[in-house]
Amino acid sequence: MCTIVALLFSTAFAGDGFYHPNDLAPESAEFMRLNEQAMGPFEDRSRTSAEIGRSLALYRESLDLLGNLAPDDEYSRLDALEKQYNRERAVLETFANTLVDDVDTTFLAALDKAKTSLGVKAMECEREIQVGPQVPGMRGRTEPNPACKGDDLNASLAKAMDADPELQAVVAEIIALEWPTFGIDTEAQSAVGDGDGWIWIRPLFATGAPQALRAIDDADDNARLPFQAALEDEPTAPQLKQLTEAAEGVTQTTATSRANLAAPVLVVADKALAKMGASAAWCANPPSLGGCTGDNKTQDLVQKLVADGKVSKTLTKAASAL
Repeated sequence: MCTIVALLFSTAFAGDGFYHPNDLAPESAEFMRLNEQAMGPFEDRSRTSAEIGRSLALYRESLDLLGNLAPDDEYSRLDALEKQYNRERAVLETFANTLVDDVDTTFLAALDKAKTSLGVKAMECEREIQVGPQVPGMRGRTEPNPACKGDDLNASLAKAMDADPELQAVVAEIIALEWPTFGIDTEAQSAVGDGDGWIWIRPLFATGAPQALRAIDDADDNARLPFQAALEDEPTAPQLKQLTEAAEGVTQTTATSRANLAAPVLVVADKALAKMGASAAWCANPPSLGGCTGDNKTQDLVQKLVADGKVSKTLTKAASAL
């Protein structure tokens, strides 16, 4: 995202000293101010985007598990939510990419002005290099970079950049920008069946048959791999139509697999609920998207259902039949 490391410039000669984007960035108060105040909104919206995407995937999975019981209007609602989400995510990505380009251009110009104002010739050289064994995810031991010649100019260049009124004005303008937001619908839906409460269907299978759900997801992912490769080759309109139809076929196959897993389990689960004296219908809409109307009895009743001998046996049998 907004890191001065993204600035692409190079000087191959030695002069008065050296600098490097990785070292200069934390020395610049203006860059750190921008990074801190712009990264917050970006991270918040990225987190929200990921959460909504996850919720929509769980919604489709839950509707698939309901099989023939799934209301058609909820599939229509899901389709509309996915389209809205994809539009809003595209707007966010475009906004963020434009901001990154603006930041890069702004700081590059400020750096060039700073070098000119100080009258220095500098080589780009990172002052510390890693030595010894490298462990993924951990910063190893470092030592001064012997390739860096002359004075370390990072602090002086950063100070000159921070004093640039044009840079200060652009940073203030970028910080004041209004970021795009997500406006996803979180309206409660009607549960399927009779009951004075509801059970979100997915946790029953995520708890009682997690490997089966994962296997279906893996099969779906593997079936879609060729589509991604084909899209990267810029398909023609007829080819794109074929890819779309093939993808829809994978979606239907996955839905059928989930429905086949759930159908016998739901029959036994309904009988178990009646035997317990529990009154609850099945809900496909995730709680994060509003759940269903009435009381959410998911946590209590899913645990009881998974502990029921007949339900547990049916879950195991249905999973093994995939």
